[in-house]
Amino acid sequence: MKWKYLWVILPIAAAFYFWSLYHVPPSIESEKTWVEIAPGNPVALSSLINKGAVVHYYATWCGPCMREIPEMNEHLGGSEAKRKVIMITDDPWDKIELLKSKVDGNFIFARVASLKACGIYSIPVTYFAQADGSILYSQVGPVDWTSKETIGYLDLLK
Repeated sequence: MKWKYLWVILPIAAAFYFWSLYHVPPSIESEKTWVEIAPGNPVALSSLINKGAVVHYYATWCGPCMREIPEMNEHLGGSEAKRKVIMITDDPWDKIELLKSKVDGNFIFARVASLKACGIYSIPVTYFAQADGSILYSQVGPVDWTSKETIGYLDLLK
């Protein structure tokens, strides 16, 4: 009789585990997260967020990530960009440099050894981080950069 319920509970527990792993943005500890902003030049993520920023985890092989970047560039880029955008990936530097040449504005490209080591199992993941490191908003999956909600969060970002 006890085993009968195990076959019901086990799949539900597994489903919840995988849902939380791939659909809930992990918390980021900007003080403990180190990124390279150039080969061999590691800095603490918190030092890049010092005035508030959009932190975006992506990969160049990820279709939704690449479709989102032109919209990000349009709404967050430009020479008079108000918000810093920190683009983090585990791709090789040659791919990062190629993407870097396609955007303008306040984009900072950074590399980590492994997105999974950062707790990122599904991409893209976007955080709107305040200057003190607190997260105002986070989302797994592409962000609609034209939505009123997103624009509202960007306006609140300090």
